[in-house]
Amino acid sequence: MQKLQPGKLFSEPHIIVAGEYSLTTYRSDAVTMVEVVMAEIPDWLSYPDEAHAHEVSSTEFQDSFLVKDESKLRENPPSSVEQRVGRVEIELISGSKVHAKLGLPFEQITLVTRLFAAPNLHFSRLGGGETFINTKNVIRLEFCPGPPNVPATALRARHLVE
Repeated sequence: MQKLQPGKLFSEPHIIVAGEYSLTTYRSDAVTMVEVVMAEIPDWLSYPDEAHAHEVSSTEFQDSFLVKDESKLRENPPSSVEQRVGRVEIELISGSKVHAKLGLPFEQITLVTRLFAAPNLHFSRLGGGETFINTKNVIRLEFCPGPPNVPATALRARHLVE
């Protein structure tokens, strides 16, 4: 596991996994996500805790950050601390969704669109280990709550109340 380089995982043509009794290769562009279960964190994953993202359950994501009732949101707006802690829903080309709590406040994420330019997204997985997602197979990133400043090219939207 020490040879794994997160920035290069999906940039090589193939991912080669060598076990005790077998060797398996995968076309990198066809792999959507790799989950690595490990007891100890390798040196290459030693981040300050506040700079790393952590997987959260879909229930935690939905209960904490999706706006279900806009009138309640207007009555009880999130505190400045809640606004700074972001969650992201990552929708994969397969249709499955993964949720993560961002380690950095949105003020420090200056260009959200640059995430698609990265070779992968990675974060601590529920139950231990690390999840790596091939950005070529990500179709949508939804940040909740949204950043205080949005790119000039963003289409403005609001929830419709029926």
